[in-house]
Amino acid sequence: MRGARLLLAVALVSGIACRGDRAATPPSSTDRARTVAIPRLPVPGLHHSDATLDPASATVGVAHPDDMLAALHAGGSLGVAERTYAGGHGTFSRVVVRAFSFGSPQGAAGFLAWLRSHGADLIGTATPLLEVAVPEGVSLSVHEPSGCCHREVPGYLAAWQRGLDVWTIQASGPMIQTRAVVELVAALDQEV
Repeated sequence: MRGARLLLAVALVSGIACRGDRAATPPSSTDRARTVAIPRLPVPGLHHSDATLDPASATVGVAHPDDMLAALHAGGSLGVAERTYAGGHGTFSRVVVRAFSFGSPQGAAGFLAWLRSHGADLIGTATPLLEVAVPEGVSLSVHEPSGCCHREVPGYLAAWQRGLDVWTIQASGPMIQTRAVVELVAALDQEV
């Protein structure tokens, strides 16, 4: 009987200890990124796809991916949720919305500062649009075609922080206008 009580006590203590370890484990980047819901945007005529990215995958297509990856790691990136809209030929031909998730507001702020000073790494030569009315805390830059490529279209990058997340919108299209991008940013920012 004493042996059974001792065995029961050991099992109970072990169960509590194991459960405590599991609760203290931080969420993986995939778990955290999945908790960020990207709202649907008003971009008629475009189909969308969703993805959950690790920090390295989020740097694909960036001019200096190692620099961006270092900024993500320095900020404590937990993952990235992404929704891509594509298929149009009007105002928008492609819109990529990303929510970069971080472990602290300071980490998110550090990455946002990096984005704001490295917009050219994401969209090419980027001109900040300082006189455009956007929601508070949003930075907006534009890339105008240079004429070297006849298929090049204007592109925009918007970036801002809300809590632990840095939100970005990269939008491009042959007939894109600043006003349409600002409306898109405002629509997303109201939802996040």
